[in-house]
Amino acid sequence: MQYIKDLSLEELKNWLKENDEPAYRSGQIFQWLYASAVRDFSQMTNLPAGLREKLANGFEISPLRLANKLVSFSDNTEKYLLELGDNRTVESVVMPYLPAGRQVRARCTICISTQVGCRFHCVFCASGKRGLIRNLSYGEIVEQVVLGRQEGHNITHIVFMGMGEPLDNLDNVIKAIGVFNHPQGFNIGARRMTISTCGIPAGIRKLMALHWQVELSVSLHAPTDELRSRLMPINRQYPLKTLIKELKEYISRTNRQVTFEYIMIEGLNSSDNDAVLLGRMLKGMNCKVNLIPFNPTSAVSNFRPPIASKIKRFQKALSDAGVKNTLRDSRGADIQGACGQLSLLSKV
Repeated sequence: MQYIKDLSLEELKNWLKENDEPAYRSGQIFQWLYASAVRDFSQMTNLPAGLREKLANGFEISPLRLANKLVSFSDNTEKYLLELGDNRTVESVVMPYLPAGRQVRARCTICISTQVGCRFHCVFCASGKRGLIRNLSYGEIVEQVVLGRQEGHNITHIVFMGMGEPLDNLDNVIKAIGVFNHPQGFNIGARRMTISTCGIPAGIRKLMALHWQVELSVSLHAPTDELRSRLMPINRQYPLKTLIKELKEYISRTNRQVTFEYIMIEGLNSSDNDAVLLGRMLKGMNCKVNLIPFNPTSAVSNFRPPIASKIKRFQKALSDAGVKNTLRDSRGADIQGACGQLSLLSKV
């Protein structure tokens, strides 16, 4: 049976027409599926009983189930193991942030996956150790946010930073963003969504052509081709000169800031000289660097983060070069839910 969340709004309208139902019902169905996050067609109370029966006979609602859940003792981050219809599994992470004061709105970010596994084999990342198994469907991507809502969270921000490479499954990512942004879907503003990539020029160009306000985050992790190729094999195909040129074009065409993710690994990419080289490469770009001390994982056991004083010197060198930077507060590390740690929980 087909999953209804694999249908776009336009595809749902076509199905309704083919089944002698008015097309306007598609908006009502979307609101029930996404804004209300219902679990059963019988809960769609403003639809005629006959249409609810047709939907129940033709579709299933959820393309995944919650197989396991962990909650961080330190920051209330939640990590979900999600079982797909073919018994494959992926993970997503929900990060609630309490407001600092009355004038600050509560924020809740969900980090979602786009693939089962990953083909790019970054050496510091647990997700790609098995290689790419398959892409997630558009419905499987969207359902991760639905499940976050069903678990009681008011999701305000979405980051495509879970398992997989979003630009390697871009068509389904684009369809999912359409639902997240749609007033009858999740109604989440484009600027509250971030796509993270290891750096695929064709995908960056496709995003650039859409003229969306979605944030772009690029995994950099090294200031030289020799080092980046060791950490990220994709650099052999798209070296830094190619990537930076593409991103400068993206910045120029979209007038958007690019964020660079930089995982700091002791003895590899965190020296004073690395900071100077990185500052030189990014100087003058409309960009920001997120510095992320390496998060240990059982799948990657031979790395460790630098000490705090070394990180501060690295930050100062970037600031001296005029490059904006922040130190990422990695949430959910105690449940293996932080950056680079997503692999696979055990089912319950």
